[in-house]
Amino acid sequence: MLNPHTRQRIPPTPTNHMKFIYNDGGKAAAGLKRNTDADRVVRPIAIATGKPYRDIYNIVKVSNHYNDQKEAGEKYIKSLNWHWTSTMQIGSGCTVHLDANELPPGQLIVRISQRLIAVINGVVHDTHDPSQYGSRRCVYGYWSKEIDAITTQHREQGTIIKAKAVAAKMDQNVELQQLSACVETGVITKKQAQQAYQDYLERKKQELRS
Repeated sequence: MLNPHTRQRIPPTPTNHMKFIYNDGGKAAAGLKRNTDADRVVRPIAIATGKPYRDIYNIVKVSNHYNDQKEAGEKYIKSLNWHWTSTMQIGSGCTVHLDANELPPGQLIVRISQRLIAVINGVVHDTHDPSQYGSRRCVYGYWSKEIDAITTQHREQGTIIKAKAVAAKMDQNVELQQLSACVETGVITKKQAQQAYQDYLERKKQELRS
């Protein structure tokens, strides 16, 4: 089975742990000691974006309710021109897990049940390991830098464009071979063959424009 986001095979094992690095996102350095629900939003944003913890905390701490804090945090992420990729639709079930083989490389802010989490090049950065209980967590979606999202799209589009270019080149070679054969057998002159080939290229250009 291929993962739709990385185009790589999803391993069959259901207990594939991710690497984990302890990271508080700069909370201690900001002088904040008390643990709050806002930490689940502020910490991953600070880690993935590199923005100061206290600055994000002041934006997110608009309410004592987690959902309000998450909404404020994701508005802030969007303001940084990060791109949201949904990995679960209504009725689709879990299609992507918190697994390095199922997530793209780069800096990600991943949404799992009741929290956001920072994943950098396949490694979880947080104050606790979300996969420590042995099961892969379901990913609802993730935020990534706009340039990373565009690069992924261009890479996929580039593969298609390259394939079309190869096919077009093959068509041109066939056309040249046919015209060369006509010249060798005296059906047309070399000048006529050159004109016919130019007409062929012009038709191809028009087909691409249409």
